[in-house]
Amino acid sequence: MEEWGIRSKVTCLVTDGAPNMIACGKELQLRHAVCIAHALSLVVKKGLGLTPLMSAIRTKARKLVGHFRSITTAKVINIIFIFVYMFNIKGNFYLFH
Repeated sequence: MEEWGIRSKVTCLVTDGAPNMIACGKELQLRHAVCIAHALSLVVKKGLGLTPLMSAIRTKARKLVGHFRSITTAKVINIIFIFVYMFNIKGNFYLFH
């Protein structure tokens, strides 16, 4: 940090909670904080994996997204048409009328 002249500009090192990052903060003699967004993301990911229902929903969603990524735009529009008319969905589908 001295090489780049930023020692006085850095007040805190924000990282994930990995031991190597904590050690880095100590080595640099900086105040260290764990990123709350990263910690929250880990909690949510772990929570979603623990619930069988959520795991099943994630698996189905992953398959659905994979399917749509593999087809052309024309096929997607066709599928939307089928979905709208099969379920008689009312709404602002000006594109389809």
